[in-house]
Amino acid sequence: MSAYKKLNQQDAFITTYTARKDWIASGSQYQELGIQNIVGLSGSGVYYNNDDDLVYGGGVLSTSIFRHNRRLVYRSTDHLYYSLFDNAEVTSTGSFENYLQSSFEVSGSRYLNDRVAIFSLPKEMYGTHIEPLSVSITPEFPNGSSSNGSLDNYVINNYITSEGVNSTDSADNQYIETIETLFAATGVTCRVDADDYINPESDPTNTIGYVDETVTGGGQYLDTNETSGDCNEIVDDGEGRLYIKNSFPRFYVGNVIYPHGQIIITNEVIAHYYNTYLNAILKWKSNLPIFTHNYHCRLKIAEFNHTLNKTAYDTSSGLKNANISGSYFSPYITTVGLYNDSNELMAVGKLSQPLPKSLDTDMVIITKLDMNFGVNRLAGGRQEAEVAKCVHYFTFRNLVQITGEGINTNSSPPFYDPRSKRSVRDDGTYQLFLKKNNSIEITKGTNGISDQYHLVREERGNNSSYRAYCYVDVIATGNTVDGFTYQVIYGTNTNESNKRSEDFFINILELYLYENTLSCKYTYETPITSTLPDAIVENVLM
Repeated sequence: MSAYKKLNQQDAFITTYTARKDWIASGSQYQELGIQNIVGLSGSGVYYNNDDDLVYGGGVLSTSIFRHNRRLVYRSTDHLYYSLFDNAEVTSTGSFENYLQSSFEVSGSRYLNDRVAIFSLPKEMYGTHIEPLSVSITPEFPNGSSSNGSLDNYVINNYITSEGVNSTDSADNQYIETIETLFAATGVTCRVDADDYINPESDPTNTIGYVDETVTGGGQYLDTNETSGDCNEIVDDGEGRLYIKNSFPRFYVGNVIYPHGQIIITNEVIAHYYNTYLNAILKWKSNLPIFTHNYHCRLKIAEFNHTLNKTAYDTSSGLKNANISGSYFSPYITTVGLYNDSNELMAVGKLSQPLPKSLDTDMVIITKLDMNFGVNRLAGGRQEAEVAKCVHYFTFRNLVQITGEGINTNSSPPFYDPRSKRSVRDDGTYQLFLKKNNSIEITKGTNGISDQYHLVREERGNNSSYRAYCYVDVIATGNTVDGFTYQVIYGTNTNESNKRSEDFFINILELYLYENTLSCKYTYETPITSTLPDAIVENVLM
């Protein structure tokens, strides 16, 4: 049972913190996550709308709802991010916003060729902005083996060979590009500095020395040898520019607009690869503000010292049971509910274990709710598996106590004088049965019949004897993800003045269905043990 207290203004406040999450997405996950791989293509002259310019994400025709005009994509990108630049040089100092990521080396930081590949991230996956220095783009190569060349060559060996030659040797194959230098047509060169520590003169084995030359020791007297390296990974420099990792000198290929979640590749060779041939494995880190709503529920010494649980009271006198009527009795707190001004329950907090209410000092229960509005509202391209809707059949056996003159409960069956005054005491007692289908009737005196129905829940009030008053069927359709709809079916002769409301049955089923995972197909289980009399007299008072 519950007790209520209004919070003061100072007891409710909001704090925030920023959560940074690492993300990784391959091409097969784009549609699920709402990531768009967009093509942008330049053109000359006045533009006229042409269906040939309509392409889907990545330029691949599909049933995706993301369809873009590649000419308009290019013009929009130019207008938003590159309009102040000409040949990578700033040509205007106007107030137009190009969303520059840094004032450092603005000139030379942006250039736009005739083709762009844009990876557009949904707002819910980058938050306020993409974290600088967190972007990584690598080609997603198809699975293969070294024997057919899928791992060491983008175009499989033997795809096109010299005339009269059937060979997997690179020397005999044409149009073969090794994946380590996939973007070699850009003219980029890459190197990796291999660590080479100089041994101390006193000990060529480098086991002792005046200077600690290990990496953990700082790596003093470090020399390097330049070796060739992988030229495929693209990363950001923290200033909004994309470059090929390991390139020397640094080779820039595009830009990142951190607050917009836009990753733009402007190098035509690389953009063509990602527009046409390959998906990319994207890595980035998001910045997501979390709003923590703090509520301090203050309990004074003299408050909340009594229980409203009906089991704590004598059923006949309505007084507290003797074992809890002493001055040292203290109830236990298990749940905190937060309500709005309309007395609607907004949130529920469960304590990890029951908390005894202190009789000696004031208490404060701190409730915190972390909220991130919109985090689950991903773009329309996200396709989640549809959860099957099930149909469950239930029957309520409603029980009441019938009293009044002219009722002889000692006879078998009880004798009822239709001229007598009878009263029905309804304390909400019921039995709930789960059935295989709605045509099955509950048999008197049984709590279950194999493969037909079984008793799943029971609630008994304080009365000592009951009569089965009537039966109500309820059909529940849906699932715990999308919710349920209910059809409540009363008997044809239901007494309108005494019947229980539809909400009575629906509220019970809502609780039962969300607490229990039911299969769409009926499964018989051992009925629960009933606390009601074994021989319940069936009485039809419809």
